[in-house]
Amino acid sequence: MMVQYWNAALDAGDDDLDAIHYLTSADRPELVSMCMVGLLGERPGLPEPALKQAISACAASLDSSQLTELVRLALDRDDLEREQLDLWSFVGLALKPEEFADRFSERDLEAALLAPNGDLVQAFNESCPNIDLLDHIRISVLGKRYQARDNDWWHSDGGSGIVRAAIQRLGASDATDAGERLKKLAPTVDASWAPHIAHAAAEHARKLRDEQFSAPSVIQLMSVLANGSPASASDLAAVVLEEIDRYKSTLRTGSETPWKRFWNTDKYGAATEPQIENEDRDRLLELFRPRFEKYGIAASIPEARRGENTRADILILSHAGKNLPIEAKRHYNGELWTAASTQLAGYAADPDACGFGIYLIFWFGTEFKAAKRNDGADGPDSAEALEAMLVDDLPLHLKEKCSVVVLDVSRPQPMIDSVNKRRKIA
Repeated sequence: MMVQYWNAALDAGDDDLDAIHYLTSADRPELVSMCMVGLLGERPGLPEPALKQAISACAASLDSSQLTELVRLALDRDDLEREQLDLWSFVGLALKPEEFADRFSERDLEAALLAPNGDLVQAFNESCPNIDLLDHIRISVLGKRYQARDNDWWHSDGGSGIVRAAIQRLGASDATDAGERLKKLAPTVDASWAPHIAHAAAEHARKLRDEQFSAPSVIQLMSVLANGSPASASDLAAVVLEEIDRYKSTLRTGSETPWKRFWNTDKYGAATEPQIENEDRDRLLELFRPRFEKYGIAASIPEARRGENTRADILILSHAGKNLPIEAKRHYNGELWTAASTQLAGYAADPDACGFGIYLIFWFGTEFKAAKRNDGADGPDSAEALEAMLVDDLPLHLKEKCSVVVLDVSRPQPMIDSVNKRRKIA
């Protein structure tokens, strides 16, 4: 009866489904299902307002297979208007994103993602079997064409609002790979989305760490208190930082001039040129391995392979399965000001690192100019100044658990003068 009534009204020029709210609120899903299948099976090309009403009713009453079949029948027709086609395409994407995404061009995907209103979007977000994939499609397609807008909250159906909501959902996803998906999307979309994606990825990493946190047992706690093996990633970071700080305090005071180990020397024992970064890193590991043994640290590995074919300069491993990445640079490395956020952050996001990491810099003195800063600020004139600048530069999501350490291995001025004098004579 209802279908006959609607057909008559539509034939008379109506563009909506009069009184449909009485049907959908009657707690008779089987009746709603029968009416919608009958109506849409016969008239998939309803006027846009009526089609949105009908599809919304379907989302609450039809099972996925029934609705998917209606989508396929509709998309196989050649008499639908653009608006109708876009709505049916969206429903297909929401029900089976892995199938229908490959069926459409990128322009068709964009039109489909923009077609539904907020209520319809919400209904299908809740029923979508793979909302992470659907949101990935939203970000990858719409993120290229729409910049991030601060006021998109009041127009959530627009391109920017859709992308922002998708990023937020992926950041809150239970899937362990959602953060990595976000980071891979960043270079493919408009640059204005970069900070939003970075924040969501960091929040996802934090969520994973919180969910995977396992409180140490009493035995583990007793072991840590007795200078035993670190029981957690935070314990591991604390132990390594303590040993680095101890070593740092002896660099300029030790009778054996420890800082000189990071330089090439001439026949007079004078420091002449800084060693290459890999040599600096390996020398530091040689010094620290004996120190780490008393804590039961399992291994300290140079050039450890990480995700996406990257390598952490140093990776410290505990017997508890946790790790601590260390990114090491000379202070005049061209990536000095960016490596913490572009390299260390990725390594620290590993679930077993729990967000902890160390950015370690070898300061060779003002005779070697640091890379220019993007903000145009003057470069550092001391190891202490450099450390303060790097700490200040850390993104907020890294400051809580990532540390910056600058080791002052610079030559004293008398040695610089002596080496330069001998070179002039030679």
